[in-house]
Amino acid sequence: MGVSNLHEAEDLGTPLAAVGPQETSAVVRRVYEGPDPDFWGTCPSPDGRYVTQTDWDTGDLAVLDLLTGQKRRVTGKGDEGYATSYAYNEAACFSPDGQRIAYVWFTEPGLPEIRVINTDGTDSRLVASPGFDPAARPPEYVDEYEWWPDLHGWSPDGHHILVNLFFGERTETSLLSVEDGSKEVLYVSKGGAAFPAISPDGRYLGYGEEDDIFVRPVSGGDAVTVASGPSKDLLLGWTEAGNLLYFSDRDLTEGVWRVPMRDGRPAGDATLVAGDLWGMKPIGVAGNSLFYVIQTQAARLHVVPLDLTRNRLSGNATPVEPQMRGSR
Repeated sequence: MGVSNLHEAEDLGTPLAAVGPQETSAVVRRVYEGPDPDFWGTCPSPDGRYVTQTDWDTGDLAVLDLLTGQKRRVTGKGDEGYATSYAYNEAACFSPDGQRIAYVWFTEPGLPEIRVINTDGTDSRLVASPGFDPAARPPEYVDEYEWWPDLHGWSPDGHHILVNLFFGERTETSLLSVEDGSKEVLYVSKGGAAFPAISPDGRYLGYGEEDDIFVRPVSGGDAVTVASGPSKDLLLGWTEAGNLLYFSDRDLTEGVWRVPMRDGRPAGDATLVAGDLWGMKPIGVAGNSLFYVIQTQAARLHVVPLDLTRNRLSGNATPVEPQMRGSR
């Protein structure tokens, strides 16, 4: 499994590749390769060196160093892990300054909590949970097992955590205060705003719904359509430069598209940044880089003799060299 990051060439100063019909340039660089299969619920640090992880040997929140390949536990369940507690981390995101991590922690009874901890493992604090502030839940949903959080990052100022909160069929896309857990609801939907993300200036919310992509003001107002049509479009996030990135299967390829944005509206046509990214799994955006995973598989062709007169194999299989391996 390899992790790559994709830079916008215009932000690097020199176009290093030309991809797509608009001569849009991007630089793709592999930053990690290893056997660890778990990149679900992870996000990159602001400087792009680390990604959050779950150490499934113990259930601890962990951080993977993409430069050294070393994994470090942040929470401290200890080496005994599940022998002492069945609590575990499910998803986590770095704060904008890289000093804290917001994470979803499932407690011993299996109930979720949203917590914040310093990256050195100190000062773990509860932000929200089913019983933390019952008044913050819609009155029709009092069953604590119907409260289900989905973590999607931080506000740019580091004061709020962006979440989807699921209450049965009702989903609230909200900002939770890191200080007191108070909630500001940005959008209410039945199925949930897919992969919501706050713009770098903190003024706009981007999200997906029914395979289309929309942007609406955080302060309230109507949504603007950014990508729609028969294609399946998935929001990836905002770049530091203020562009919106999304993944799409349009134009007979699976690839990353970029839309320049101004005041919450498209300021130009979408352009293909990188195509032929089949099976890509996004991790997140840091600065002007998109981090993603593509799982590669090894395949080896074998030849075996066949006796056509008896309709059976007549010998042992031998491998054909060289071994073929995925290129991404």
